[in-house]
Amino acid sequence: RFGTTLPRGSVEQRTLRRRLWCSWRVWDVILLDVLRDYQQTFCSQVRSLLRQGETRILGVAATGAGKTVMAAYLIQQLLKGSKCVLFIVHRDILIQQTIDKVEKFDLEAGVIAGRYQENRDCRLQIASVQTLSRRDLSWFPFKVAFFDECHITSWAAPSLKLFPSLENNPRDARACVGGTHSYALAYFLSAVDGRSVPASCLGSPSQGTA
Repeated sequence: RFGTTLPRGSVEQRTLRRRLWCSWRVWDVILLDVLRDYQQTFCSQVRSLLRQGETRILGVAATGAGKTVMAAYLIQQLLKGSKCVLFIVHRDILIQQTIDKVEKFDLEAGVIAGRYQENRDCRLQIASVQTLSRRDLSWFPFKVAFFDECHITSWAAPSLKLFPSLENNPRDARACVGGTHSYALAYFLSAVDGRSVPASCLGSPSQGTA
């Protein structure tokens, strides 16, 4: 209640602080459509690499850095250029979370996942990697694919079909942007035979506390 003092360190005080922090973060980053400085740098680097013709980009940002928010901003810019975009998640539970994030940027998304009705008119499609193994994607002419938690999603069979080994497919007609939270995972992905999403590591571990 207003005017009530909560005991220092109590569960109630910690819960209130967490709710206030989350509310401020959403207002600051999403509702005002303003990226933090490190997020702007991250997105600028990805956009620059795409303009240079890079087709396999790996972005690294710590947990809590707002990778989905940055991806939503990048997708917004790509859709302005009339491109189709595919966003791949590794768990169905992340579908709705991703929809909620992109809607903050006034983006409409179709969904390729079980229990969801397809909307093929949308130029942004959010897909479950498990569902992709059972669906035909030939109808969707995407130019850029975003791999959420790419240390998981980029190794799934549908992902390897979309983006084969670099040894067997040195030039991609489409680009993929992978996001992960760990530099150790990033170096592992970049070192393994070109089957993952190698290219450029962006961000800094110290920037993941936004």
